[in-house]
Amino acid sequence: MKISGQHIKGTGGAKRSIKRQKKRFFKRGLPNIEEAFDGTININTLPKKYEILSYDYYFPNVIHRSFPFRRIESFGFIEILELRHNGVLYKNWGYVYFAEKSPHFTKNDYFELLGKEIENFSFNDTIEITIKDGRLKELDV
Repeated sequence: MKISGQHIKGTGGAKRSIKRQKKRFFKRGLPNIEEAFDGTININTLPKKYEILSYDYYFPNVIHRSFPFRRIESFGFIEILELRHNGVLYKNWGYVYFAEKSPHFTKNDYFELLGKEIENFSFNDTIEITIKDGRLKELDV
C-alpha cells in the first residue's frame, strides 16, 4: 500500500521523548531502531484518511519518562518498506509510529514517521511511503 502526504510541523514533543523511548523499543526487539534519529517526521494525508488494521510490532504498557512525568503507554509500529522523497528512494527506512497518548493518535489523516535522517528535508515536502497491505485501510470520506 502506498500513502502520500505533506511534511508538516509537529508539536516538538517527539524530540524530547524518542531518544529515551528508543532504548525501550530496542530491548523489546524492534529491529534497527538504534539507527533512527531522535524525532519524528509528521505527514498529513488529507484528503485521504486511514484506519489502523494491524501493526508489525506492538508494545503494550511501556514505562517511559515523558517530561516531566513517568508514563505507561502502548506503542505500535508499521514497517516502512520504501520511502520516497525528492526523487530519492529509501528502502526499509523505518516505521509509521503510533503512540497511544500522542495528540495525533486518534487522527486518521496524520502520521508520525520514525526512521533514519533524511537530507535536504523541509516543511511542505511530499513524502510517499510503501507499507505491507493489510496494515491500514483507506476510509471513504
